[in-house]
Amino acid sequence: MIDLINYLIKYAEKLGIGCLWFDGSPDNEPYSRLTLTNSKEIVMNINWKHAKAIPFEIGHLIGHLEHNDKHKDETLLKIERDKNEENAELYSVGLISGYVLKNKIEFNSYKDLFCYYGIPLRLLKCY
Repeated sequence: MIDLINYLIKYAEKLGIGCLWFDGSPDNEPYSRLTLTNSKEIVMNINWKHAKAIPFEIGHLIGHLEHNDKHKDETLLKIERDKNEENAELYSVGLISGYVLKNKIEFNSYKDLFCYYGIPLRLLKCY
């Protein structure tokens, strides 16, 4: 998992995105992960209670920054915010899939891959 996190952080850095980590409470919701759009940074709680999903969430946040999403903007219609979320989720799946292919990591199924890397199974409908 650490190798994937490092891969994603290096990928983010190539895009000019910084990654900041803080040592917070595992239950520090909803502030366990967020983007700082003005400074193009990702902030992650190293102790987040969903540790298995940290790589997916890093990829998701990279997706938001790369698409310049205003996904928390309340002036957007819900359908627009939902579309931004879906796009960021698929972006993350693409990054993780690329890592898996590049490193010749094999899984018996997409479900196994998704479970191993904490990717929400509801996204399997896209594959």
